[in-house]
Parts: sequence; structure tokens; C-alpha cells
Amino acid sequence: MTRTDRTFSDTSAYGSTLWVATRLGISKDKLSRSLPSLLADRFPDRDPLTNLFLKSDVDAWIAKRAKFCDASAAPQTSEKQGANLDAV
Repeated sequence: MTRTDRTFSDTSAYGSTLWVATRLGISKDKLSRSLPSLLADRFPDRDPLTNLFLKSDVDAWIAKRAKFCDASAAPQTSEKQGANLDAV
């Protein structure tokens, strides 16, 4: 993190290109080279007003690519799971 990049702050909703590269675990140069492919894979583009990336969109894109999700993040259903013992 650089001292001048305020997007690394937990209070910032938006992230810079350096923040995105760090979040993805790649260099800023690799992100620049990979961005067209990432955008083709529905990676969120920069916000047109701020020219920054919305952190929640980046995190959602990463979570969507996960092969396994945290059980607490799984969609909740209103139907009961398992046998209906009340019907016996």
C-alpha cells in the first residue's frame, strides 16, 4: 500500500487500479495487460464518475468465480430441508 493511495482505506468504497491488482494478487502491469480479458469475463469496469473500481463489485466478481462458497454466503431457501416428520 502506498501512503498516497487512499483507496486502500477500509472506509473507501472504491479502489484504485493498484488496489484491484493487489486484491487479485497480481502486479499492476499484469492487471493492465489482463484487463481486456477480465472485462470480457464480466469483471466490473471502472466507475465513469470516479474512474475507480467499486470494491464490492470486485469482491462479488471474485466470490462468483469461487468453486466453493462459504455456507453463510449460500442463498437461503424458504423451504425446509430433509424429511417432513410432521407428516408421519
